[in-house]
Amino acid sequence: MPELIVWLVKANISLCLFFGAYRFALRKLTFYSLNRLFLITGILFSALYPLIDVPAFFSEPRSFSGELIVLTQNISISTIYEPVKEFNYWSIVVWLFWLGSGWMTLRLCLQFLSLLMLHRRSEADSLGEYRFRKIRGEVTPFSFLHHIYLNPAQHGNTELMAILKHEQIHVKDYHSLDVLLAEINLVFFWFNPISWFMKQSVRENLEFITDQKVLNKGTDRREYQYSLAGIGNLSRATPLGNNFNFLTIKKRIAMMNKKRSSRVQISRYILILPLLVAFAFIVSVSKAGIEPQQISSFIKTIPERITAAAPGTEIKEIRKDEAKPAKGKQDSSVKNLVVKLRGDSTTRQAMSLPVTVSFYIDGEKSDKSTVEGIKPVDIESINVLKGKSAIELGGTENENGVVVITTKQNKNDQKVIAFNSKVAAAASVRSDSARSGASVFRINGKASPLVVIDGKVAETTTLSAIAPETIESVSVLKDAGATKIYGERGKEGVVLVTTKKFATTLDAQNEVVSILDPATLTSGAMDNIKRKFADQGLSVNFDENYSGKVLKDLGITVKSPRQSASAKFSITDLKKNGYLIMLKAHPQTGQVTVVSVKKNN
Repeated sequence: MPELIVWLVKANISLCLFFGAYRFALRKLTFYSLNRLFLITGILFSALYPLIDVPAFFSEPRSFSGELIVLTQNISISTIYEPVKEFNYWSIVVWLFWLGSGWMTLRLCLQFLSLLMLHRRSEADSLGEYRFRKIRGEVTPFSFLHHIYLNPAQHGNTELMAILKHEQIHVKDYHSLDVLLAEINLVFFWFNPISWFMKQSVRENLEFITDQKVLNKGTDRREYQYSLAGIGNLSRATPLGNNFNFLTIKKRIAMMNKKRSSRVQISRYILILPLLVAFAFIVSVSKAGIEPQQISSFIKTIPERITAAAPGTEIKEIRKDEAKPAKGKQDSSVKNLVVKLRGDSTTRQAMSLPVTVSFYIDGEKSDKSTVEGIKPVDIESINVLKGKSAIELGGTENENGVVVITTKQNKNDQKVIAFNSKVAAAASVRSDSARSGASVFRINGKASPLVVIDGKVAETTTLSAIAPETIESVSVLKDAGATKIYGERGKEGVVLVTTKKFATTLDAQNEVVSILDPATLTSGAMDNIKRKFADQGLSVNFDENYSGKVLKDLGITVKSPRQSASAKFSITDLKKNGYLIMLKAHPQTGQVTVVSVKKNN
């Protein structure tokens, strides 16, 4: 739905609420000035409040998107869909709206032009302290901005003075601004009958205010009412003016004779206005709860070089959310994977992958027919692996390549996250033919996350210098998981990179490997850490909190890790083939790091 339509719907709902409250709860009260304020507030608030991003006040700002994309080559594959031409019904609605608004704008301009011509034909005149513009013809006296227009020859002295007092109040209280506001409101909301009723109510209430103030100045009530009757048959000169006989005489006389409302009734305004504003804002807030974003180490990787059919070709990447629907139904399914080559006219072509590839959907082996049944709107990501990377993931049966699809519905499932970690690990294996390719790290978002490479804080630019084939794993920490371990430095997210050399030796002369709180790690990252310990003949259980808890299988007990910055714990685990494990505890965070794992000779 276009944003214009959303604005119109919200604005008109609010306008209906304000008019309904005025019509059924406030109109019969004699607090005409308060009614004027209420009507103006209703028009302005209804037009402006939809422009405020109300849900943003109730959502937690996130400065780090947490998506890490690793392109091991300077080319990539993705799904490409042929654009479809479909009829957009909303465009008709939008055009009808602007057509109506254009007509109402033209109508308003013609009214201004008519008033300008009338002003030029009028002459300046005065009667006592009152100044006015004298016009010819039989028209109703009216005022606009700071001018009063009337034909003095039509009225006797008593009647003329009553008219001048009446119109002077319109001028001093700037009632023309209320009329203009109601007319502009009608330009945009011309299709809503409530807008027309609102305009009538604004004019009606202005006359009530003026009549009340004229009588408060000592004007005889009966003579004033007779003066209204005396000009009841005159025609209006312009719709923009505050006309002396704008309303039916009967209604105005009834309001003049009405008993003043009790001051207790002011409580209606105090109650109704905040309720209307609150209700309008509440309906603007999304009903969907704000769920905390889970930590993941998802890596989108295209691991292999694709050799172009001819020199000068380029392979273009199109993100899933940028792809357009396929021909046919709007909600059509994925039919094939296409590589689109861009180059000179002799090599420009589009071709489908000719080989039979393996498919995985949410970590489960699948077939092509199942993939064809998936709707593009349900897909979170698509990853493609070839060569050694594909074989690393599932053996020789994947030698023709692997397409890994993750759906939005299951993207946060622990099994899916674990499988994607295996995909990331397999993607780190590159064929010899691809070694000359470029490597690119791209971190989405405007924030600057903390980069930790092999346990050491590094500059973000260092990521680009790391060869993808040397990377063992990449994890991303966000929100509480990042700040719990790294404090303020991790408030914009943390990117943890472990190289293969560091992960296999676990012998840190100048480096350390961090054992993180399992609550901040994906199952894939946990499995990776455990596997590296297993390579040394060790096994380990990870506790959620290392302060005063036991790493059971290693028999390691950490006591008061915050006491000293240089506190080390050396444990000889005789049950595990005599390995010596050196640990160090961070004094502020209590984070335990492995200094070394060595054979105790």
